[in-house]
Amino acid sequence: MKQIVALTLFIILLSACRNGNSTISKSRADSIVSVSFAYDTTLSMSQYLSDIDKAQKFYESTNDRRGIGNAFIKRTIVLFEAGQTQDVLEQLTKVKPYLSDLDTLRLLTYYRAHAIMLTETGKEPKVAESDMRRAIKLGLERYDVYRAAVDMGNLAELYIRQGRYADAKKTLLTMEPYTKGKPAGFQVQRYYCIGLVCLHDGQRDSAYANFTRCYNGAQTWKVPSLEISAVKEMASIDSARGEYRAFAMHYPRYIELRDKVMGRQTVEQINLMKARQSMQQLEMRHKEQERVSNLLLILAVVVTLSLCVLAWQLVRRNKQNQQIARLTREQIENKMHTQSLEKELLELKLKNYKSRIETMQREKASISVQLAAMENSGSEEGKQVRNYARLLENLDPTFAQELERRCPTISKAEIRMASLIRIGMNASEMAQVLHISSSSLYTLRYRLRKRLNLKQDQSLESYIKGVNIIQK
Repeated sequence: MKQIVALTLFIILLSACRNGNSTISKSRADSIVSVSFAYDTTLSMSQYLSDIDKAQKFYESTNDRRGIGNAFIKRTIVLFEAGQTQDVLEQLTKVKPYLSDLDTLRLLTYYRAHAIMLTETGKEPKVAESDMRRAIKLGLERYDVYRAAVDMGNLAELYIRQGRYADAKKTLLTMEPYTKGKPAGFQVQRYYCIGLVCLHDGQRDSAYANFTRCYNGAQTWKVPSLEISAVKEMASIDSARGEYRAFAMHYPRYIELRDKVMGRQTVEQINLMKARQSMQQLEMRHKEQERVSNLLLILAVVVTLSLCVLAWQLVRRNKQNQQIARLTREQIENKMHTQSLEKELLELKLKNYKSRIETMQREKASISVQLAAMENSGSEEGKQVRNYARLLENLDPTFAQELERRCPTISKAEIRMASLIRIGMNASEMAQVLHISSSSLYTLRYRLRKRLNLKQDQSLESYIKGVNIIQK
């Protein structure tokens, strides 16, 4: 945008020089390039610059070096107020050969504008400092305290931008005698710089107070640049301190002032572009850029909407994943609870089984005692002992049936022996009950293992008890 406006201005100036009327009087030319000249605001910027071109053309025709230099200075002031930074630097470069012909006021204007432009563009900081010091010196020589005070403030701001806060403090102290007791217009630049220094030193309250003074003074004295800068810093401090009510008041004000200034500059640029019909091609290029900007804006809106849809889908998917995770967690918890209940049930069954085993062992001990007593009681009781094993078969007929199912060729004696093993009798007890010798018992045990197809490492007792558990 700036390059287009600069090119437009250059072509307008060329056109004005080519088509303008150079037959003006010296008094008229001097009034046009006068620093204090107030132009008719109803005229466009192009007409204003066209008159300056006519005055310069007159001075060139008369070889008036001071007049040519004054024309460059006047054009610099106009472009500076319009915010045309590149064009201002170009005019300042052109005026250099005529510096020795300028009066003190225009020299002061040159050094101040050159220093400010170099500061704004970040170029040649040492030259900017030197030029600003010259402007201060010329202001003091002319006893122009106001201009000298303003330029001291500009120098302090230049130091602050370079990070030289110590030099900025010295400059502000030097500035104080020239602003003490003066109206607020002398103070606004100083308040702003003091605020920046305090902000750098971490003194937010002092910085805020000085920015407030600067803001109020800039409003009164119509200094929009300082007004914008001050309210911007106030909003920044409000945000840092969490004072959102004050921030809500200052930040919109900063946006309003900034847009107002930018709007004024934009209007001036548009007026320059519409000044000459010969600029139709550049104007079409400007419209093309605006069209591209609109397309980019539309693209940005589409991308934003797409991102919003994507974000909504991600949020929705995240909620679904959370719900799935919750249901899965509940399912796992229910499964764990079920397993816990099954474990408790198994523990109860095991406890019941152990209780039954203990009961059977007590019964076994009782039976053993009774057998011993019966064996010693006579021949009739001996017969009862020998019939005891047969009775065991009838105590749990399902056990005998299960053995016969597994091994159809098993004998009754082997079934009786398995029944005695099931209730936990040892070898001597089984020999007494079955009324056989130990060797016969061993032979019967060997046959039983062979009938059941047990391996050498398998326990006969465990197998028989397992038959009982499986049957149950």
